[in-house]
Amino acid sequence: MPRSPPGGVTSENFFILSLDLSNPESALHHIIETTQLDTSLPILFLSECVLIYLDSQTSQKLIDTIPKLFKSACFLLYEQVNVKDRFGQIMMENIRSTWCSGIGDEACVSLMSQEQRFSRSGDWKLVKANLTSTLAEMLPGYHKVFSIEKLDEEELLQQLLTHYCFLFAASDANFVHCSELNYIKQFFIS
Repeated sequence: MPRSPPGGVTSENFFILSLDLSNPESALHHIIETTQLDTSLPILFLSECVLIYLDSQTSQKLIDTIPKLFKSACFLLYEQVNVKDRFGQIMMENIRSTWCSGIGDEACVSLMSQEQRFSRSGDWKLVKANLTSTLAEMLPGYHKVFSIEKLDEEELLQQLLTHYCFLFAASDANFVHCSELNYIKQFFIS
């Protein structure tokens, strides 16, 4: 079994590394070197509300660098959206007050702005975003849960679901034929 690097956990099948993303290119090169990753193999990047904590230039640099270093990259993003309405403004004020003032919420204005941050580089072949509310309705049993158990804060849940999105981007057009991603793709490709 490989030795765990400082700030990380290693097994035979995966690496978990802590990274400073303020210099995305350096961070990605660190991943490649530390894990001896074969950049020609398909790779899936998962980001759960990470990019918003980077300034817009830094997050764009990360998005632009990934497909240049990895031949077949997919990116699954879960991030804030619709941050300009009142609910979204309160959400952003809370983040700024508790975490940092220099968050990159410019890309979180709409689904289109989220998609544009990926498509503007020209290296991502498919970029598709959906609100979590839309995706939740596609899940088996979603409507049944609401008919059985009335939530006390159903309106608050709906507000939350319309202020987060999932985005799927792929740098390799061949990902469409990758059966391992069928569950994810069903929510983004009609």
